[in-house]
Amino acid sequence: MLRAAEDLASLALQATVRGLMPALAGGLAGGAPRGAAWAVAAARPFSAAAACAGRYQPTSRALADEDSTASAPPRNGATVVLVSGGLESAALLSYWAHWDHGQALLPLFVDCGQKNARAEEAAQQAMCRHLGLEFNAINASMVAHQLNMSVAGKRYHDPLPHRNLLLLSLAASFAADSGASNVAICLNKDDLGGYSSAAMPFLRHIEGLYQTLEPSLQLLMPLLGLRKHQVLAMGEQVGAPWHLTWSCVEGRETPCGTCPPCVAREEAFDRADLTDPLMECPVPPEP
Repeated sequence: MLRAAEDLASLALQATVRGLMPALAGGLAGGAPRGAAWAVAAARPFSAAAACAGRYQPTSRALADEDSTASAPPRNGATVVLVSGGLESAALLSYWAHWDHGQALLPLFVDCGQKNARAEEAAQQAMCRHLGLEFNAINASMVAHQLNMSVAGKRYHDPLPHRNLLLLSLAASFAADSGASNVAICLNKDDLGGYSSAAMPFLRHIEGLYQTLEPSLQLLMPLLGLRKHQVLAMGEQVGAPWHLTWSCVEGRETPCGTCPPCVAREEAFDRADLTDPLMECPVPPEP
């Protein structure tokens, strides 16, 4: 019953996004009214869709808890987007790049010493080239290295505790240096609460801290209302380059297909009724 309801919601989302595009195309050219409700098909990418908010609000509420995940509208100015070379990064950048909302997008990749950092960075670079966006990167791998020096010869996938705290701090510094007004994080509904620095209390505290900075920043969380397969449905509407993305936590040349991110990726493509270009060919066995 739950699976059927979620599949129905996914179909509704796809239909909503398809119907929303022409309205957004016209609305974004005129800029975003500050007081508008930022809730469009649960993705809530732009406040410029305020004229459509009443029409699409029921779909949004069906997919997400508006009180717990509602995010403020973006301010005028550039937006730093924290990216990882994954599906969410591809979907959000493609969607925002397609519907140019008058704000410069500054993708920012941070190497935190994870085992698959090179694969993620290469994927993000290729994605930015494909979308015509500038690639930006910060190497923070030595922070994780120093914290894990006592564990000789072992490199974790996620070696940095409370990683999002560092990522959002670096993004704020990068935004200040770049003159950006917003920082966006690509967490989806499935990510929410998986660990303490991906939970709403933490994110709300960061949101508040951003407001105390001078100049202040707006934290954007546009994907929090969407499950992973729904993010794929959104990205598919604008031709997101899935073939350039990377999800596997192993630092191999091909995805392992068995780690949790690979499994979640496979399930998301299956539920979205899409073919994963990285999984069309079988993964060769290790020598």
